Amino acid sequence: MSMRDLDECDFQREAVLDPYNCTLVLTTSNGEARFLRALFHPLLQWIDPAFRLINIDESFTVPNNIIAGVRRCQTPVNTATGFAGVSTPSLAVMLFLHENGCLPCKTAQQLLSVRPWTFHHKIALTTARGKNPQTVARQDFYLATQEAPLWAVCPIHYGNEHLRFTVFVRDMAAMIDFYRNLSGREMEASRPGFCLFTLYSQPGLDIQLALKQSPSLNPYPMKNCFLNFLVDNLPSLCQLLGTQAMEVCGTHHYALWDPDGNLVLVRETAPGGAEFGDAHRIRRDDDSALGLSADGETVSSSNGARSHSGSSGTGSQSNTQRLTTNVWQL
Repeated sequence: MSMRDLDECDFQREAVLDPYNCTLVLTTSNGEARFLRALFHPLLQWIDPAFRLINIDESFTVPNNIIAGVRRCQTPVNTATGFAGVSTPSLAVMLFLHENGCLPCKTAQQLLSVRPWTFHHKIALTTARGKNPQTVARQDFYLATQEAPLWAVCPIHYGNEHLRFTVFVRDMAAMIDFYRNLSGREMEASRPGFCLFTLYSQPGLDIQLALKQSPSLNPYPMKNCFLNFLVDNLPSLCQLLGTQAMEVCGTHHYALWDPDGNLVLVRETAPGGAEFGDAHRIRRDDDSALGLSADGETVSSSNGARSHSGSSGTGSQSNTQRLTTNVWQL
């Protein structure tokens, strides 16, 4: 193993200790940040009370010439069904919570059931056994404002609780390569149309990044909400990704675009990895929360159309059980 390989391995070990290696930046107009913090605080008070993982910022502005690079993708209409897919923001925040944790799952789900939250779509996992498919898991996504990401709260039954950033994608293969290289992580779980990266873990909590693709979803890039990554060597990263970075003037950030056209912010760490360390461990009152996320999905939205997108299997399922992913618009 070369010295360069050893250095890269050392960096990866250090990066594991930093929960803020990947965060979400939500830019807002003057006066809106206080409203959004008040809205999100009940959901994040045990995980991110200081809003460091989800940064709501009125002062951070991405210039128009960079925003212009965010392209709104369009999904061709399926000629057989006349259905173009559920139009959805490309980013979602998902909480996987234990029912007896500091924030019980049902309590968090109730927070999303009142205004200004509105139901957007659902993803449900169904099993096909005989002629009567059964729903075994369901993820309901809600939207508070058009500029904010989607939110969902799901139950888990053992293991760590999860804060998961989900990217709904169009080009799955290209997006996997991009985010694997950007995050410096290998996939922890994958199946057709889904993959998962664990970015950080401590007793009771995982920070995750997931990519989800469905022919029944029509994701579009967001112009006020971006993933933000810490990187140790931006020129080397750009060479690896085969792309160029554009400096965001007045900040220490640079802008990249992923293969789907989503704007991604990156920021170089201090020399020697000074931003990493155990001091950044997320403080939680309950480090014993348990849980495990569901494996499959079905989607539904708010206008009544329904589309079936086929089936896929996972290695953890028996050979007699089929997992079917459907996208619906309610």
